[in-house]
Amino acid sequence: MIEFAHPVWFVLLLVPLAVWIITVRRRRKQTGLTVTSVRPPTGMSLWLRLYRVLPIVPPFVLTLLVVALAGPHVGHDRTYVPSTGVSIVLAVDVSESMAALDFTLDGNSVNRLAAVKAVVDDFLKKRPGDRIGLVVFGSNAYTQAPLTLDHDALALALDRVSIGAAGSKTAVGDALGIALKRLEDVDSTSKVIVLLTDGRSNAGEISPESAALVAKQAGVTVHVIGVGSDKPAPFIINDPLFGQRVVHQRLEIDEPLLRSIADETGGLFFRASDTEGLRRIYDTINTLEKSDFKVMTFGDTTPLSGWFIGAAFGLMLVWMVLTATRLLSAP
Repeated sequence: MIEFAHPVWFVLLLVPLAVWIITVRRRRKQTGLTVTSVRPPTGMSLWLRLYRVLPIVPPFVLTLLVVALAGPHVGHDRTYVPSTGVSIVLAVDVSESMAALDFTLDGNSVNRLAAVKAVVDDFLKKRPGDRIGLVVFGSNAYTQAPLTLDHDALALALDRVSIGAAGSKTAVGDALGIALKRLEDVDSTSKVIVLLTDGRSNAGEISPESAALVAKQAGVTVHVIGVGSDKPAPFIINDPLFGQRVVHQRLEIDEPLLRSIADETGGLFFRASDTEGLRRIYDTINTLEKSDFKVMTFGDTTPLSGWFIGAAFGLMLVWMVLTATRLLSAP
């Protein structure tokens, strides 16, 4: 988008306007051939057409120069963030139990992962100056997005995650291990893992207790969110005999283990049984983990005045050549 540094110069546009008006009035006073139509005669040559255009060239050139004086430029906003601050890794459970339809969005029933995606997207918007990464886990754990300031890309990476993508079981210890690996060489005043799960740890090579001990030694705070209530949760299944139908299953969360992980690392344990509760939890974490630096935004501009000046002088040069040669007018 073109912006102007000194728009006050546009008042000088009155000059080319006045020149154009004076030129038009002079041409009207000149004696000419009277015709019965305002349309140009059939077969009018190119040179005659150019001759008729010549009077508007000087005011147009003046207009270009005025625009150049106004300082046109294309602006690009850039953001600079200091290298230290809060670094957060979101560890999100994507095991098959996250398909439970016990959450709502806009009045519609959705699975747990869909609710998490919506709430995390809001959470990212509230922390523009923090580096945030994403680890997803099921039977296995892997990095979906490294620590980044590009939260739009991070939200897109989370949106692409599907239930069961990392396996059907729950490897809490491996998820913590991968998240700690992402924070290992990061220079931050605070390092945080937000672990979200809805089941029991029943897979993986690293025990949750060992991972929590490593986090404590590394000075990493782990906040833990247990998703789901103690009531049976609805699931959609494809029955080979009856087709697609809804069944209710009870899912157990290992709350003592999750609490111990949070307590060991100086974090907090939360329980979310609905979307609003989940949103309040992320708002609480957002309040707890405040950044202690400011994001600075500055403008990077590309000046365009030279283009307008070049066009003005080029056009004026053509006008001078034509009026001194082929389109020379007799006094």
